[in-house]
Amino acid sequence: TKEIWAKKQAEAEYPNIRLFKCDPLVVRTPTKEVKGGYMEQPNADVTRDRSYTQGWARCTPTLAGNYAGTGYYFAEKVHRETEVPIGLLWASIGSVGAECYISPEAIAASPTGQRCLAAWDAKIASGRRDKDNLLYPSSMYKTMLHACQKFPIKGALWYQGESNSHRGEEYRRTLNLLLQDWRARWGLGDFPFLMVQLPEIDFPRPKAKKSHWPDLRDSQVWSSKNENNVGLAVIIDTKEIDKTGRASLHPYNKYLPGHRLAQYAMGTVYGKNTPFRGPTFRAHRVEGSRIIVEFEPDSLGSGLVAADRIGQGVEINRTGVRIAHVDIAGADQNFVPAEATIEGDTLVVSSVNVASPVAVRYAWANNPAGANLYNQEGIPASPFRTDFWPLATEGSNHY
Repeated sequence: TKEIWAKKQAEAEYPNIRLFKCDPLVVRTPTKEVKGGYMEQPNADVTRDRSYTQGWARCTPTLAGNYAGTGYYFAEKVHRETEVPIGLLWASIGSVGAECYISPEAIAASPTGQRCLAAWDAKIASGRRDKDNLLYPSSMYKTMLHACQKFPIKGALWYQGESNSHRGEEYRRTLNLLLQDWRARWGLGDFPFLMVQLPEIDFPRPKAKKSHWPDLRDSQVWSSKNENNVGLAVIIDTKEIDKTGRASLHPYNKYLPGHRLAQYAMGTVYGKNTPFRGPTFRAHRVEGSRIIVEFEPDSLGSGLVAADRIGQGVEINRTGVRIAHVDIAGADQNFVPAEATIEGDTLVVSSVNVASPVAVRYAWANNPAGANLYNQEGIPASPFRTDFWPLATEGSNHY
């Protein structure tokens, strides 16, 4: 991946891609002007070396190397294939919750926001937190987004979730609040909101576990299906592990999410005939000891396939029809590994240990290493479940 990035960075001379990076200063009231621009020194630390030049900057190899990799790859692909000028306004920092990007008014008026505020105020009262903290609700809104609403944006890219993962089931309501708040304040209608689903994390697990990342991925899927003009780029196949076999929290491969976000934008926003969606769960039915899983017709592409992504690109190696990381359960809600085979446009699931199946889950683990359900266009299926049973993080007060 480092070799790919070095080659791409050397070619990053794009006069019609412009970059702006907001400076996350701590403020108590929403700012009227956003500070920032771009960094003169490559790889400078935003929290320690604010060597900014004000204004939008033309994309060059030096500046591209210091910008958000996912955003850069998105802009590069969209610009090359549509010739549309792209401006990237980077308004985020790592390790903060989604509630930090929502206005104080929206937070205060929402049950979800009120719950978050109460938890934070309790921490402040106990001396464990300071209100002048970038993790406090609305912090990013005050320092960046309030002023950014002056810009007539085309849409938003959203790659966040780790800091909300312990409240994964709640995340769908937090995203709903964020979307309503942003769209009302920008006043541009339901502009496109394209998000990246959380990748693998932690060590591989052989079966479905009560872990929190699947719950948050499930909320991301829910939002993409139930919110207007919301897209989901699935990257459950980053395949990046460290020396201990643990999947990386922040995969180095930013080409993968950038590419898949760009596919989604070109297929939905820019009117290109571009595949952009992997197999997406639609419905299921029980036939004796088997469960038949159906997918949204517009997500099938040229058909379902078992596959393995090759190297650090986006090509896949088709491996047949048997699908890994599928679990099945009866009414006891005890999931066990299942046999899963592609039959036409469906997935047929069964287990000799479950005579009367009720539900199926796919890739339902923090790290479903080897999850291999794709369409023939090379886009992976999102982890999914057919049940509506309570999730592990439901009611969590982990802030």
